[in-house]
Amino acid sequence: MTAIKNLPIEARPREKANRYGIQTLSDVELLAIIIGSGTKQNSAIDIAHAMIYSSGGLSYLSNTSPSEYKNFKGISNAQCLKLLACFEISKRVKENMMFKCKIKLVSIYEICMKYFFFLKDKGQEHLYLICLNKKDEIIREILMYKGTQNKSLLSNYEIIKKVKKYHCSKIVLIHNHPNNNCNPSDEDILSTYRLKNDCELNNIKLIDHFIISKNSVNSVFKKN
Repeated sequence: MTAIKNLPIEARPREKANRYGIQTLSDVELLAIIIGSGTKQNSAIDIAHAMIYSSGGLSYLSNTSPSEYKNFKGISNAQCLKLLACFEISKRVKENMMFKCKIKLVSIYEICMKYFFFLKDKGQEHLYLICLNKKDEIIREILMYKGTQNKSLLSNYEIIKKVKKYHCSKIVLIHNHPNNNCNPSDEDILSTYRLKNDCELNNIKLIDHFIISKNSVNSVFKKN
């Protein structure tokens, strides 16, 4: 173990960032800056290196639970909270950028891929309502439900109320299965077709209901 203060100036994360820009730092160096200080046995760089390579990279580390952070030697409760805060900020920035864009729909595939990468690693079920206008532009993307699998995902009244509020003519539903099985359940199928019928009564087209797991996407309509 080499203390950071004993490294050449250009090899110290903070000095390197100040001199050459934060974008020049490696993942390990960025994480070391967040960690801040190490222990007598291990520098912040050593701890950052161990965390990244034992977890498989920053993307996996960002989904690590708080209790697992504390298993790394040299990570205090305060440092654990800093890491959680940084990863949470990153996630929120991505979500804000993702849902504030008005998107011209080119294909259903684009919607599926967008939500696949967003939902595939979520530990809870999320149900999103994607609202489109007559020009096939996505004008609203609404989180309708977040929670466990013990609750029915769909509330037709709430969905149609939202659709009418934003004057939409078409909708897509997407939700994830944290159990990694993207096959629709009997409840998924039944509630989707009930919603389809209710939508038709209100001159709304339900394009499809997609289910996302860690490795794939499935369609309720194409499955039946």
